[in-house]
Parts: sequence; structure tokens; C-alpha cells
Amino acid sequence: MNSHARKVRELWGAHLSIDDQELLLLPRTLSLDTDSTSLEGHRENLALLLESRDLRRIPVSESSFVSDEVAFQWLAQGRLDFNRQTFREACKREGLLDGDGELMGCSV
Repeated sequence: MNSHARKVRELWGAHLSIDDQELLLLPRTLSLDTDSTSLEGHRENLALLLESRDLRRIPVSESSFVSDEVAFQWLAQGRLDFNRQTFREACKREGLLDGDGELMGCSV
């Protein structure tokens, strides 16, 4: 381990009042882990999930999508509870539905 990493571990251990063994367990306890899935792999997994709920896929040419912003807008507006019908209507208004506008696989 290099001296910089050692110093950081010592500082965190002292700050949290835990020993080195406990410090090594901390990331796993917080569910922090590495993920070897590529960004493209995550994008494809998300596309499959969206498609299974009859929601529009994120176009390959875009790095973000309208659904990213919509979730934050709904949260800011306090719109946190939906049933199947109100969720479908909200998605339809925002242009998030694919095809005929039905949420065939939706479990809400």
C-alpha cells in the first residue's frame, strides 16, 4: 500500500475511532463495492427494464433522457404516490410511454 493510501486509512480510522480491520469492513457494510459492468452494459440492462414496462428506451445517441428530469420534478412537486392508473397517466403526459401507451408489464 502506498503512503498516501496509508495516510488516508489512518485518518479515517482515527476519525471513526475504529481499527484497521473494522475500517476494511466498512465499505462492504455500506454496500460499497466495485462493479465490472460497463456503462454500455448498464444502459442495455436499463433499456430491457424500460421495454418490459412499455416505457420508451433511452436513445443510444443521448446520455440522459427526459425520465431523468421527470423523476426529480415529481419529487420536487411532492408527487411520490402513484397507483397503476395515475402512474400511466403521468407517464403518458410526459411522453415516456412506448407504443400504444399501455403499461402492460407494470407492477405498480
